[in-house]
Amino acid sequence: MKTELTAQLLEWEQKAQKRQLRRAEASGASVMLDGKPMLNLASNNYLGLADDRRLIEAGCEAMRTYGAGAGASRLIVGNHPLYERAEAALKQWKKAEAALIFNSGYTANIGVLTALIGRDDLVFSDKLNHASLIDGIRLSKAACFRYRHNDMNQLESLLKQSPPATPSGRRPSLRERRAFAFPSPRR
Repeated sequence: MKTELTAQLLEWEQKAQKRQLRRAEASGASVMLDGKPMLNLASNNYLGLADDRRLIEAGCEAMRTYGAGAGASRLIVGNHPLYERAEAALKQWKKAEAALIFNSGYTANIGVLTALIGRDDLVFSDKLNHASLIDGIRLSKAACFRYRHNDMNQLESLLKQSPPATPSGRRPSLRERRAFAFPSPRR
């Protein structure tokens, strides 16, 4: 086994595919990576809010008051009033019918996709979609047709070959990478 792993690592190294941890020192939306300052657009802190003193203090105060974790999901231990307040504030701010907080973009995509599509649906998905979109589609049990990244000709061909509607009358659905940004609809 050790020989196989060593051979695999060597192969990846020769193909420049061996991944290694690199030292990074983050500060706000910037990061020092291998001694070079860079804008960190790959993190969840691209706005630099994780270093905002007001948010840090509010988080500390919330932990002093409510503790450091829920212990389980809202469906298991109950819906805390803070979730209700936050969702009501989001709903009002976005002038939306409702709001639902997910703990990450990954779980949001899985939750939304499994709620909107199911086994009777067809989904057309860019091959470079984020893992959360791919997993959401898989969990929905919808039939999925993947097309080459940004290849609108292949997508058009797949759409022309697909039935106009599924047996349940539902239309094909298109999922692309931009979907996980969830832009708000214009009014």
